[in-house]
Amino acid sequence: MNSYEKIMMSHSNARLIEIVTVLKDEYQPEAVQAAISELKRRNLTKSEIESAKNELIQNQMEETTRKNKSIAWYWKILIAFLPTPFDAIVLHVINERKQ
Repeated sequence: MNSYEKIMMSHSNARLIEIVTVLKDEYQPEAVQAAISELKRRNLTKSEIESAKNELIQNQMEETTRKNKSIAWYWKILIAFLPTPFDAIVLHVINERKQ
C-alpha cells in the first residue's frame, strides 16, 4: 500500500468523488488513481453515491456563501472608511454653494 492509498482511505466518499472529478487536475495522477481504487474498494451503492454528491454540492454552496459574506464585509469597510467619487462630487457641490 502506497502513501496515496493510505491518505485516500481516510477521506469521505464526497471528498473522493470530488478528487476524481472536480479536482483531478490538481492532484498527482497516482493520487487520483488511489482515489478511484478506494471508491471501487468501497463498492458504494447508488444511494451512497447520490448522498456523497449531495454532500459535495452542499459543501460547495457553503463555501460560496462564506466567500460572499467575506466580500460583503470587505466592501462594508471600504464604503465606511474610503471616500467614493460620489462623496467627492457632493463635497464639491457643498463647497461651491458656500462660496
